[in-house]
Amino acid sequence: MEPLLPVLRTRRRYIAVEVISDEPVDRDSLISAVFSSACSILGDAGAAHSGLMVLGFENGCGFIRCRHTAVPEVLAAVGLVSEINKKRAIIHVKGVSGTIKGARNKAIAADRACEGSVQNDCWHQLSACRRENAVIWDPTVLISDIRQIWERTAASFSPVRRSRHRRRTRIFIEYVCETQTPETEGSETIKTIKTIKKINAINAISSKKRWFNMQQMQPQMYDHGTLFSPDGRLYQVEYAREAVKRGTTAVGIKSGEGVVLLVDKRITSRLIEADSIEKIFQIDDHIGAATSGLVADARALIDRARVEAQLNHVSYDEPIGVEVLSKKICDHKQTLTQYGGSRPYGTSLLIAGIDDDRVRLFETDPSGALLEYRATAIGAGRPAVIEVFESEYKQDMTQDEAILLGMDALYKAAEGKFNPETLEAGVITLDNRRFRKLTPEEVRKYAETVLEKHTKKEESGKAAGDDASENGAENENGQWAVLPAFQWSSGDPVTDPRNIFL
Repeated sequence: MEPLLPVLRTRRRYIAVEVISDEPVDRDSLISAVFSSACSILGDAGAAHSGLMVLGFENGCGFIRCRHTAVPEVLAAVGLVSEINKKRAIIHVKGVSGTIKGARNKAIAADRACEGSVQNDCWHQLSACRRENAVIWDPTVLISDIRQIWERTAASFSPVRRSRHRRRTRIFIEYVCETQTPETEGSETIKTIKTIKKINAINAISSKKRWFNMQQMQPQMYDHGTLFSPDGRLYQVEYAREAVKRGTTAVGIKSGEGVVLLVDKRITSRLIEADSIEKIFQIDDHIGAATSGLVADARALIDRARVEAQLNHVSYDEPIGVEVLSKKICDHKQTLTQYGGSRPYGTSLLIAGIDDDRVRLFETDPSGALLEYRATAIGAGRPAVIEVFESEYKQDMTQDEAILLGMDALYKAAEGKFNPETLEAGVITLDNRRFRKLTPEEVRKYAETVLEKHTKKEESGKAAGDDASENGAENENGQWAVLPAFQWSSGDPVTDPRNIFL
């Protein structure tokens, strides 16, 4: 078998590291700590895809292998490791290269550059003293030496390396403070230790704030169409659904005679020509669709659906099925959630039609999901419309009853802003199996019936309120209140004419 070409091989990077800890660290503990830290940055899937592996780890030194695209994240994860096996530890990065030999040479060069470093020498001395239970010298001098090293070396560091070096120095100083044994309570050593502990407490609070901000920014971290969040969500798909929720309300209803599509176009300015806004489209002779969300996205999907319908005519010499067409549209929408470089469609479609004497009504979701309904709605007024359908929908209703029910639901969803001039309707009947958009005169006729019904209901409710106020009693605040029958001093509770409100 011939080896792969260099271009096709997976590019790796090798990171030379040294683990500084009180107790010996084995290979499994190191890879577990690094992988857990990487998961907090890249997520479980990202950490797994980075290909983390520890090679040649012996006497606290070894190499971490990863993909070349994940080197910055892995370096950050290594810098965040503060304990291994519940013991405080620091991982020191000595070099990064594309080969083990190159990483080893960089590590040797780093050791020669840091040879005689006060920080390294002090750490090993502290470890030896702790193992022997010896008393450590005054840490004030040691801390001063560490700060001198920091000021001398940090000037040539990059911002990322400077931050990582500062963090290691802080942990080391804290370690010094915890392992020393002071002689007197009021000594300079105690003052230094208290000051350092205050600084560490402030840094801990800042770290928690940064962690909280990262949690708040989590949708932005996973704000890509093909990237799952740790809780299994695709934020771009959810944003597309929000675009649909902010769109105009579209209604679809199946009846015993066919199917009805209704849309409230919601004209925002009196300067706009209502005829220029189209929310109901004809896809084929027997199929229509209503849209909600981004109009441009909806128009692109409608054009694609029309092409699919005509291709089916040319290929099979028969009309395309409503379910087949709906699945083709949903397959296309799902593709945009699976591959990078694109975004989901910010629109939903209600596709209605007739297949073999059977009325069909489908709803397509931005994610590519497909559901069939007897009556449903999409857009801003969906909750109010669904509430009406749940209580008043009947499967054997006529076409006119379905249209009136849909307009009644749109009236309640509009919250008093019901305008017959902005309504659009389309129907398909079982008799002729052809999609037809209702004329403005027909739409206005049905809308006037709904308006008349609600006007009478409001007038009757107002009259009932007036009768109740006339048959009430004035309370101590000067407001009229209806009293129960048994509180009246005269008249029989059953025959008293003032008890008509019970």
